[in-house]
Amino acid sequence: MIVPRARETTIPANAAIITAPLLYRPTCSDCIHARTDLSPKEIDNYLTAIATRLELHRVIGRCRVCGNTGPVFSLHLDAA
Repeated sequence: MIVPRARETTIPANAAIITAPLLYRPTCSDCIHARTDLSPKEIDNYLTAIATRLELHRVIGRCRVCGNTGPVFSLHLDAA
């Protein structure tokens, strides 16, 4: 499932701490929290902001960090 893009907004400057891991592998919110120490609400806010500019995917699958199955997030960037 592709998370619909919201209205055009800017991505917070420190959103890279979430964005970078999602480029390499699908990651669950628990692993995002463990890596960033952000609260679940902050993670949700960042993912919402990121989805306004990048193609954010949320699917049920295996987290490539911890191996658990559940909702995982990843980014898709066009090669162009």
